Amino acid sequence: MTAGKPSRPALPTGAVALSACCRERGIDLAIRGKLVIALTEVEATALKGIAETGKACGVRDLELLSPGETAQMAPGIRRTAALHSPSTAVAEPVVRDGLIVGLGAANPKAMVVAQAEAARVVAEAGIPLTGDLLVGFAGGGMPVDLAAPGNRGLSDGVFHLLTRGFCADFALVMKPGNAVYHEEPGLCWFKVSVRGTMGYAGIARGVPGFRSSIVPAASVIAAQLGAAIAEIRANHPDIDLDWEMTASIPGASTDPESWIVRSAIAGWEAVEGRTHEPPRRTSGQTDISTIRNLGIPTARTGWVSTPDATPDEFRQGLGGIRTSQP
Repeated sequence: MTAGKPSRPALPTGAVALSACCRERGIDLAIRGKLVIALTEVEATALKGIAETGKACGVRDLELLSPGETAQMAPGIRRTAALHSPSTAVAEPVVRDGLIVGLGAANPKAMVVAQAEAARVVAEAGIPLTGDLLVGFAGGGMPVDLAAPGNRGLSDGVFHLLTRGFCADFALVMKPGNAVYHEEPGLCWFKVSVRGTMGYAGIARGVPGFRSSIVPAASVIAAQLGAAIAEIRANHPDIDLDWEMTASIPGASTDPESWIVRSAIAGWEAVEGRTHEPPRRTSGQTDISTIRNLGIPTARTGWVSTPDATPDEFRQGLGGIRTSQP
């Protein structure tokens, strides 16, 4: 610390801040610990970076485990190494005024609870089934690192589950939206490189020999991608640029006459008491495209979106959980 300069106040770690937040709201925390297991040498190296980042952020009890130490804590699991976080805690759920508070109840985990509850009701009701009812959950929906092996985040969780775990003959997926969908759009990610003269960003316009890349980049961003690139090049021959598609998820569709789609629509109509109309088109990438592209007939359904009447607890994420009818 330089003499005469006041030191910056220490910021609380995430665990400390979360504990304080839960105490203020009357939510109990259960300290259960967490073991992050590396299955490859590459992942084992990544764990070292995670440990260093955690310690730099004030987490003092992280411990890197050897394969032997990992085997003692997680016997029977294929592993090379692990990172142990003994103080990791989870929020215990509480019910208040018909709402479940805690456990991330205000984010997309709500759809997980909805599916699990539906499976429980089917089991308790003793409804005869012609096969097994499987409930599966996987992370890794949206991309987090397009440069990582396999473009991690592009539905790689669902893909791994269905190709290395268990698979199904049909699938029913919960997403926001009070309708039944039989198809999903695809999505592409592009990288556009606009080149200019290397130099200080504050160089004034008109300096001989200097060509900024910022203004041409703005022209590219403001235009539609794809066919527009050719038009941009034609209209601005002085701009040196190229582009590439860095990742993509193709759209997918299930035959609307498929058993799973017709059954979902029949159930929807029984609950709503009216005829199901073709839903409005959607946008954005979902794991459902990957499920359908793996050859599994899939129906998507969800719940009513009521933003004007949504309680504050539900405004914090994409979903919410209510334990009783309002």
